[in-house]
Amino acid sequence: MALGIAAFCMIVLFTLIPVGLASRKEAVQNTMAAGIASEVLADLRSTGSASTSKRFQLAIPSPGSSSTLNANPQTFYLANDGARTGGLGAGPTTSGLQASTFRVTIGFGPPPSADAKSSTALRILVTWPALASPNPKVWPTNFNDSYEVLTSLNRN
Repeated sequence: MALGIAAFCMIVLFTLIPVGLASRKEAVQNTMAAGIASEVLADLRSTGSASTSKRFQLAIPSPGSSSTLNANPQTFYLANDGARTGGLGAGPTTSGLQASTFRVTIGFGPPPSADAKSSTALRILVTWPALASPNPKVWPTNFNDSYEVLTSLNRN
């Protein structure tokens, strides 16, 4: 009887291990996505009045441009270690150690005019896996998980 109870406990324990590993992997990916979004936001905030961000070379539209928050997204891809794979607007890397894992898509909603003292709306969407939505010219619609930030930049 004791052997049966021990065997039952071992079976339950072994069935819980894959669930725990999957939960850990998801938590790590969510943490990495939050860090990526934070880095993009810090890069944009440190840009000041320049029209291009320093680290990620994101083009910030000028006040009065016809861009809307969901039109003309800017996209780049990152490997699992956070290294950039390809240039801004290029497709994902599919093989090798630097294969794309995360897709970062950014949209801007500039102030209506240069005279307006209003902020620039900003949407940052980090999705994974990167290959689920490989067209960098449109907002992703097919992905397993995502992390999204909606905020604004004070560029006055």
